[in-house]
Amino acid sequence: MTFNYHLRRPVRASTFVALSVLLLSSSLWTGGAAQQDASCCPSGYAGDDCLTAADQTCLDNAIEPSIYSTLAETSLSSVSYVGDSLQMTVTAPIVEGRVCSSITLGSASTPGSDPKCTTFAKSLINDPDCLDSWSGSILWSDARTLCGFVLDTDASTSSTQNYVGFLTIQHNDSITNVDGWRTQKSVLPIHVVFPCLLNVSNVNIRVDAPIA
Repeated sequence: MTFNYHLRRPVRASTFVALSVLLLSSSLWTGGAAQQDASCCPSGYAGDDCLTAADQTCLDNAIEPSIYSTLAETSLSSVSYVGDSLQMTVTAPIVEGRVCSSITLGSASTPGSDPKCTTFAKSLINDPDCLDSWSGSILWSDARTLCGFVLDTDASTSSTQNYVGFLTIQHNDSITNVDGWRTQKSVLPIHVVFPCLLNVSNVNIRVDAPIA
């Protein structure tokens, strides 16, 4: 005997099934001065006061940005669901003249404004990759209530619930040959899929009720 129960809420992390990640990105160039966040570290640098530098070989071979360059593509290198938290790592090649990078979790059109949506720790990956790397972790409850994750009713089925959120990564690059700045913006969708179908098979079910 088999009974199918449809759960109204996603099951807990212990029964989490899958993550699928898609990538959409775009680059925009703007002239004039870039807005630089004092908390940002230039590409190739990390740590307190941005004093930790990448290997000299990486700095010497940093990509030189140009308006139409696609070499410095940002990627979502890993996503995992641990305990009750969503953990993400974003990487990008080290770019000469990249003065600031910001990462925000939110909806497709509106990045989250809560500090929990913007807390990503920067580190460096040296030889042979030469990458800037940012890692962040957020409680799933905060991702839904504060940082834009919503139920995708079109992608959800009778047996799964598909939530979607977006990482917005913005880089400010100095373009020396045109005496201006490029703002490169990447939008990375994250799909989190939960099962909502529970199968109970080959069990004896007893129901006790008072006799009226």
